[in-house]
Amino acid sequence: MRKRIKDLWLVIVLILGASALLLMSDLKQRQTRENKIAVVTIITLIENPLLDDAIAGVEAGLIESGLTRERDYAVKKYSAQGEIGQLPQIVDAVILEKPAVIVTVTTPALLAAAAKVNDIPLVFTVASDPYKLQIFKEGKKPANICGVHDNPPVGRLLKMAARFYQNLTKVGIIYDAAQINSLISVERLRAAGKEQHIHILEATASSVSDLGTAAQSLIQRGAEAFILSADNLVLTGFPAILKVTKGAGIPVYVTEPDFVSQGASGAIGDNYYEWGKQSGQMAAKVLTGVSPFDLSVTETKNQYVIEPK
Repeated sequence: MRKRIKDLWLVIVLILGASALLLMSDLKQRQTRENKIAVVTIITLIENPLLDDAIAGVEAGLIESGLTRERDYAVKKYSAQGEIGQLPQIVDAVILEKPAVIVTVTTPALLAAAAKVNDIPLVFTVASDPYKLQIFKEGKKPANICGVHDNPPVGRLLKMAARFYQNLTKVGIIYDAAQINSLISVERLRAAGKEQHIHILEATASSVSDLGTAAQSLIQRGAEAFILSADNLVLTGFPAILKVTKGAGIPVYVTEPDFVSQGASGAIGDNYYEWGKQSGQMAAKVLTGVSPFDLSVTETKNQYVIEPK
């Protein structure tokens, strides 16, 4: 009888011990889930100083919104290294990781993500107007997408060039025809040229090594000034273009104010750091519980004007 009672107590102790272990394990798992840091995944087409500024701006927007890195969020970055065809594969990999929010940098990155991401918040920066890109079905913003786009002031740039070059008749532009954001800028410049009675000369490029040759061809065709706008290839290879135009005494006007310090003659456009920060503030709202559905698709807040000296 005593042996049976002893065995029974032993069973009860073992059951209680196992239950306690299960309870502790469940508690630890819950604590791990509750304390898990939200991941902000940044996807960009390519790396260059301007886009690096935009990414730094995104992080500044998160911090200025009251969040602390490695306590409230962690950042993971992906770059397609200029290969547009790699972006869909990157997006697929990111979807499997299920981050708290995806931030796309550049129009191609936005296009690739918008085509695949449905149930993860998506905030875009350094991109063209998604309505003009026609990536929203029936022109309606998806519930998971918000962000900040530009409005390239190529018409104003053309007027700036005309003010500083009497009787300006021909202006050249170089762009990557594979980037829809570049096509939007070119279409706007064509319209502005027609309105201002200035002939627009065009040259395309598909790699940085093509840019110098493209610049030479425009000069040979009589370009008296260049306008460069909203093109990731041109942004990355700007020094190659400037080397040619500077040697020929041709002024270059850009939508990237930072390029004036590198040799551009004048600029009207967005500061990429501030642009990224504006989007980063949106991402911070998403991390704190605001639905992207309640956030907007909006233009950059500020444009900077740097007149030629």
